[in-house]
Amino acid sequence: MKHLFSRIGGLIHQHAKLTLLLIGIITIAFGFGLPKIQMNTGNSMFVSKHSKIAKDSLTYQKQFGNDMFIIDVQNNDGSTVTPATFKKVSQFTNQAEKIQGIKSVSSVTNILNSELHSSSASTMATGSEGSSAKLQAAMMAQLSKSQKKVLQNQIQKSLSAGQKQKISAYTLTLLTDTQKAKMAQAAASGQTGSATAQASLLTSNQQRKLQGYTQTILTSSQKQALAAQMVTMLPNSQNMKPALLHELVYSNNGKIPTSMSQLLPKNGKHLLVTLTTTANTDMNMNNVQYNKIKKKHWQILV
Repeated sequence: MKHLFSRIGGLIHQHAKLTLLLIGIITIAFGFGLPKIQMNTGNSMFVSKHSKIAKDSLTYQKQFGNDMFIIDVQNNDGSTVTPATFKKVSQFTNQAEKIQGIKSVSSVTNILNSELHSSSASTMATGSEGSSAKLQAAMMAQLSKSQKKVLQNQIQKSLSAGQKQKISAYTLTLLTDTQKAKMAQAAASGQTGSATAQASLLTSNQQRKLQGYTQTILTSSQKQALAAQMVTMLPNSQNMKPALLHELVYSNNGKIPTSMSQLLPKNGKHLLVTLTTTANTDMNMNNVQYNKIKKKHWQILV
């Protein structure tokens, strides 16, 4: 073997110019074939692209074969469930959805907003007895005076004659002697009806007690209609007051329910935002997307 290699080396040394010329010709010939070389790491390396398994695999890739970016948002103050954090996440979501190749962006803000605008949103305000009372109180505190007036008018229209009598009798127990005297004068002059007169005389504390009592005598259908109307008046989660946002998110006895726990790990100490790409993105596109996501992340979330 050693003798063979020595002989080959000698021939190359004796015919150096010819050897270089042959190497050059071979290199040029190979160069024409380089553009035809293709990289293929897909299923077509193993099965025909016309086979059923290849077609099924392609359908699966189009539906589920996407890459995903995950952003972990943390708040130095502890919980990320704050209007300020939700507002930043909402702004980031709107910007990230415009990045080329990003199919969808998912966060607790758009999921919660979607639930608020769904047909079953009223169930959030008519849940268990203890949690729904706090939630309804937070909802009422979120509403403006005009919105509260609309709700009160809706309640009055839905009341039966018996319910109205109970409310009138309960209202009398709240009135002071001075208020009763003024109400009698108003009724005697015929300027207004007794129910309206009673309502106008009540203090804020008396009105809260009356509203609480009214809730106790409403039927389940009346409560559901009231809750449905109330939910339609609520703003998006990023524009809510802290108390209402806290009650909505920590609705499982002060903890985050399972349906939102994956987006708010460690009971809200972290907030995850997931960005799903389209199926036809490559490594170069992913790199461009990463840089744009990182830029928008620092501009808005930090």
